[in-house]
Parts: sequence; structure tokens; C-alpha cells
Amino acid sequence: MSPDIKKDKLDKYDFLIGAVMGVFSGLMDVFFVDKPGDGLLGKWSDKKTNDLVISYAQHLAKVNNKKNGANFVLNTSDDKGLQRAIQYLENYSKPYIPYDQKDSKAAGYAVSKMFPKNHHLLSMSHCPDLIGLCCSIINQFNHTSTFLVDGKVITINSASQELEGSNFVSKVYAGAGNWFTHLMSDVAGSNGAAGRGNRGSGIPIPFYNMFNLCDFGEFEINGARKPLSRLMVMVFEQGYDLRHGISMSIPLIVGNLLVMIAWSLKRKFYHHWDWQSCLPSDRYKSYRRTQLVNNGAFCLVDGIHASIRGAGNPIETVLRMNLMAWLRLIQLIIKELLLTFGRSYADLNADLAVISKALDDELIHLRSIDYSAWQQENDKMRDFNCRLKGKDAFDIGTLAAEYAFANDIKLNYSNFDEFEDLWDSNKPLF
Repeated sequence: MSPDIKKDKLDKYDFLIGAVMGVFSGLMDVFFVDKPGDGLLGKWSDKKTNDLVISYAQHLAKVNNKKNGANFVLNTSDDKGLQRAIQYLENYSKPYIPYDQKDSKAAGYAVSKMFPKNHHLLSMSHCPDLIGLCCSIINQFNHTSTFLVDGKVITINSASQELEGSNFVSKVYAGAGNWFTHLMSDVAGSNGAAGRGNRGSGIPIPFYNMFNLCDFGEFEINGARKPLSRLMVMVFEQGYDLRHGISMSIPLIVGNLLVMIAWSLKRKFYHHWDWQSCLPSDRYKSYRRTQLVNNGAFCLVDGIHASIRGAGNPIETVLRMNLMAWLRLIQLIIKELLLTFGRSYADLNADLAVISKALDDELIHLRSIDYSAWQQENDKMRDFNCRLKGKDAFDIGTLAAEYAFANDIKLNYSNFDEFEDLWDSNKPLF
């Protein structure tokens, strides 16, 4: 039987499916993820990342041996294997990377409060996303370093070798390769941390560095008030990096997959749809809203857990929050609102453009206002109102006449009798 999409809606069983799966995946996050590097999934993610770095270093060494006719052997079979792999990747890309300053001193103090634990987040070229790729290539071409700190973009000059390649396209390709290789050298922490057996500071979750633009809000940390941008930097310093992002994604993916399976089976055996119609799709309102309930339940469990374990400490609270789940919930809410009211992301962009233009027009209008003249007139009116308090009709008439004469205002009366008539009838004096 083919379904009637217009009659498709969320029933109590769909709601129950979403809630149960959401609570299940939320508990999975609580017990197997928790803080960065603590849960079983976090440790699994760290180990797989280490293995990936070693495999990539070995592959790169083989390619370079073949290219240069060398016989270099990268030994990764002992406890120092990860450290050697990271060192090899660092040395390979380091000559072409101008943006790897470790602290404020290395950046000529142009960037404040930068340390080895947070320089991957403050440096825009260390981000594993499109923004990071573009910034890295631009930095490599211009021999610069770009940082995003407390809502400000800071660019400084840095030394590096010229990009390899005979033309623009080949140089861009080489720059992208350098960017990726350098990220691989940082994703599992520094070689020093690996040598000590520590987790180290990895690279940020994609687009996480956009929190550096959020120079607003107040959070009490160690007796001082900090904005959201500084809070998220301090959270990153505690290990909230890409490896933790991978571990956070697993419960979310599991929950969404379970909802897809349960929703499809319910449509087949309870509603008796044909198999083709049972494929999950956003065109079904019941599927979208079941996923919304699922993610809402996940975030509810996650939020309660983070609040209890955080005990009022903003850093500890955010460390235990699943950022992936909250972003997914916001995305689902926006999507549902747009589809419910028959709008698309293009319509939303158009609305935002109209709002932006209206705000710009209002700003231009405000800039054209002579604020000092308005303030002067406002002070005169305030003084006039203060002088009117406690006066009888004759005195009020005299003061009104003086104010009108001083400001070249035409009065609606010419003598005291006319003034009294206007006063008694509550008509305007001016």
C-alpha cells in the first residue's frame, strides 16, 4: 500500500520510539563518552586516531622513498612509534607552514594568552574545515599567520619556504597537501606529548573555532567573569578536540540509525506500507518529528547529566555536553519550522537579507541624527518641566511665554484670559 503523505503524522508510538531511542543514545553518551579521553568510546577514538596517524606517516614515507629513490625506514613498531610518526609528519610539512607558532612569544606577542594547549584553536589554519583550508593556503602564499581571538582577526608576517609547483593550480594543490599533512601531525597531539604517553592537544572540531567570535556573555570561572569565547577556549584546552568530537558522534549516529530502522519497520508491519515507501525520508512528517523527539530526548539526558556533574562549574559542564547532539537538534528544529510553514533555506536567506538591509538603513538614519542638538533641546525641556512643578496658572503662563519666546515658538494664546481658557479645556498651549 502506498501512503498518503498529506495524512502522515506522528502518533503516540512514533513519539515513544523517538523518546526511547533518544534516552538510550543519551545514556550511551553518559556512560561511554563523558569527558574527553575518559569514556570507552573516547579511548577507542584516541587509539584509532593514533593508528591513523601512524598509517599515514608510513604511507607518506613509502611515497617519498619511491619519489626520491631513498631507503628511509620509519620504525613504528615500539612504544615510541606514534612519536616518530608525528615527528616525521611535522618535519615533512614544517618548512612550508608559516602559522605554527606555539605561544604568544613565538607570535611576537601579537596574540595574547596563547599556549601550546590552545594554539591549534586560535590559529584559523589549524581547523579541519573549509575555513581552515582556505586560510592555510592564503597563509602559505603570503607567508603569514592568521588568528581568531576574542572576536578579532589578527594576521602577522611569518617566514616559510615558497610553495612547490610551477603554476598557480599546482601551488594550491601543494598547499592543500601541506595543510592536510600538518593537520595529521597535530590531530593526535604533539610528538612531545606522545613521547610522554600523554593525550596531548589535538585539532579542533570543524567550525569550533567560530566560538572565538562569540565575545559576549558572562561566565564565572575561578572568581572572574569570562565571555563565551574564552570559556570555549578553556574547554578546548581540557581536550575537547576532534578526537572527542568523533566519540561524541557515535551515540548520536547510533540513535538516529535505530530510529530509522524502527520507523521503517513500523510503517511496514503496522501501517502495511510497501517496502519502497518505508525508506526513511524527510518528506514524511512522522519521520522528521520522530527524529526531532529522538534528538530532543538525547539532549535532555545530556543536559541533565552535564548540569549535575558540572556542579555549577561552566568548564566542567560544557566538557560533558555533547556539542554534536545540540547542533543536530537546532538543525532539526529549523528544518521542521521551515517545512511546516512552507519555506526553504533560500527563503530564510532572503528574509535575513531583508532584515540586514533594514538594520543597515536604520543605522544610516541614526548616524544622520544630530545627537548633540537633540540632547541640548531635551535638556531645555527637562529644565522647563522642572520649573513648572508647583506653580499656579499665572506663573505657568508666564514660564510658557518665556519658553516660547526663547525658542521662537508660536503660542495659541495672546493674553492671560485666553491662556486660562486653553488650560481649563486641556487644549495645547503651543
